[in-house]
Amino acid sequence: MFIKKGVGFILNKIKFVLLILLLILALIIIFFTFKFYKDKEIVNRQMKEINISKFQNVDSVKNLSILPIVEYDTKNSDLLTEAGVSYLIKADNRTILFDVGFNKNNEHPSILLKNMKYLNININEIDDIFISHNHPDHTGGHGLDGTFSLSKENVKLENVIAYTPEKMEYNNTKIKVVNKPKRLSKGIYSTGTISRAIWLMGITKEQTLAINLENKGIVLIIGCGHPSIKSIIKRAEDIFDEPIYGVIGGLHYPISNKLSYKSIVQNIAAPKLPWKGYKKSEVYNSIDLLIKKDVKVVGISPHDSSKWTINQFKDRFKSRYKNIVVGKKIDFKIDN
Repeated sequence: MFIKKGVGFILNKIKFVLLILLLILALIIIFFTFKFYKDKEIVNRQMKEINISKFQNVDSVKNLSILPIVEYDTKNSDLLTEAGVSYLIKADNRTILFDVGFNKNNEHPSILLKNMKYLNININEIDDIFISHNHPDHTGGHGLDGTFSLSKENVKLENVIAYTPEKMEYNNTKIKVVNKPKRLSKGIYSTGTISRAIWLMGITKEQTLAINLENKGIVLIIGCGHPSIKSIIKRAEDIFDEPIYGVIGGLHYPISNKLSYKSIVQNIAAPKLPWKGYKKSEVYNSIDLLIKKDVKVVGISPHDSSKWTINQFKDRFKSRYKNIVVGKKIDFKIDN
């Protein structure tokens, strides 16, 4: 009898603790859901107040290449991968490091630096750093408040300009905060930031790199696509008369039949309530939009989209589709 009472007491205590934990979890979910809707209201007001005008006398580049240094996939076993983004972009004589990877394990040298060494990329080649948005898989890791990081230890940058979507600092590097559409150098532009409310992560400001390829049009290089491809294309059309020639980068479509850590994180870091998830129709609609706009070159980042999503784009765009994998350069030329 005594043993039964003891077991019953323990079970009741476990039930009580579980109930308290569930209550705490429910309160957390309610809090972030309420904040999410408030953030959406703030974003809607902010976006209505932004005045956008077209660039005049848009200049161009003759050659453009994009080399993924950090990504989720690679065809070369000597190169390292992670669920982050960093691309080396060469536009004529200008070299841009687009985002700086994740470095999830806070290592030195980071995956970014290890892959740069293997690919014979000298850090001194870099003219500019372009940070698409302030999420850890693009700024070099967790716990970075108002900065970005190329590795756990300090990496010296000589005569580099960093274009960021919000106020950041990095040693003595010159930082330029880009809120509105801006010409960065010959043929190279930022769309300016587009804000989006994200459940759990708050308001995210994301800018897209836009490069005008001579006689072709605008190539959009996207970090995560949190604002949605529809909003990014609209912004590009609002500021350029030139057609959209290419779309390369993240679109954040983590659609999968399998539950995994990656898919859970991607659904939480989304501009919608995580339990609603993404629908296949959203992917089909994005593909239809790019086809309607007659986009000639498309490549989707695997760091924030599933294999199913990527396969849909491959099937529709055929030879126009470019795989985004570490170490495989995507070349654009005006005589293509």
